[in-house]
Amino acid sequence: GFSNCSTEEECEFDDNTSAEDNYQVLLSWLSEQYFGEYANHDLYISGESYAGIYVPYVTRLLHLHNMNPDNEFKFNLKGWMVGDGVTNWAVDATPAYIEMGYYHGLYSTDLH
Repeated sequence: GFSNCSTEEECEFDDNTSAEDNYQVLLSWLSEQYFGEYANHDLYISGESYAGIYVPYVTRLLHLHNMNPDNEFKFNLKGWMVGDGVTNWAVDATPAYIEMGYYHGLYSTDLH
């Protein structure tokens, strides 16, 4: 796949490193080298479920980029959207999986 690491430290992934990777992809994608013709188009970052975590993270990086006067290129960031977003996995997702599994007959009342 695309997840190759030269060192063990490079293989440590979390929400911050994911946001940084997505930021770098957008920066490259909108560069003149690749698809610069889209650089002035409105940009909305969106997603669902775990996007309740990763969309705000990457949007913050795009905003910080735009606020830096040293950056000539600015993202035409218009907003972000999250549908049915998870904001805390232990609170939002795990309990829902347990209830959904039970009510869809994936395990018995005794186990529930």
